[in-house]
Amino acid sequence: MGSTGFYAEERPYPGDYPDANPSLLAPGSAVFHPTPRPVPLNDSTRWWTYVPGAGWRHPWGPESDNSERRDHPVTHIAYEDADMFARWAGQELPTEAEWEYAARAGTKTRFYIGEREDDLKAAGNIADASLKKKWADAVWAMSWDDGIPFTAPVGKFQANSFGLYDMHGNVWEWCSDWYGEDNYGKSPKHDPQGPTSGKERASRGGAWSTQPKFCRCAFRDWHEPGYRSDCVGFRVVATGTK
Repeated sequence: MGSTGFYAEERPYPGDYPDANPSLLAPGSAVFHPTPRPVPLNDSTRWWTYVPGAGWRHPWGPESDNSERRDHPVTHIAYEDADMFARWAGQELPTEAEWEYAARAGTKTRFYIGEREDDLKAAGNIADASLKKKWADAVWAMSWDDGIPFTAPVGKFQANSFGLYDMHGNVWEWCSDWYGEDNYGKSPKHDPQGPTSGKERASRGGAWSTQPKFCRCAFRDWHEPGYRSDCVGFRVVATGTK
């Protein structure tokens, strides 16, 4: 995989970003920065910054080092990166239906730990501040009650009954489906299928920077396939387990 390069290690194509500052058209990724005071929520660039040189090896910029965090989930991974790795390893990215089945682990509650958002403190690495503050405050006043400001080591929080860790929180996880707003309503209930094409890929689970209400089993998010940041990663499904 390393010999083929990663999306965050490639220079963005100027034609895809005609209004971008040319100095930012360099290999890099989006990094979260809590703001020093409450800010309007209509401009995410106030707390997300494109950092040249940021990537999976250097999660906060070219001077940072990920070598001592081998038990953490990988971040700054675009969909293409995750899919390429899965294929290289003889595995696959999960569909949305597979991901949700695995997350629920036989439960029917909002979270595999239960119904209450407070329960997520035991089950996942999430934005703790939003449990007691409005999100407008949480952006700048992350409390990090669990003592973990960014990603957590895998296995630190409670697993679900299938033995899977971090199905709520830690990092958003790419799914193989294209995102379709209404595809779940149109597909067979036992095995909903994603669209055959689209502009965004689905992602699930929430992250360390995510409000609890967006970490529930059924919540669906989406990003353009080239999107990467320090809150997006992936997990794989072993081929032949479907």
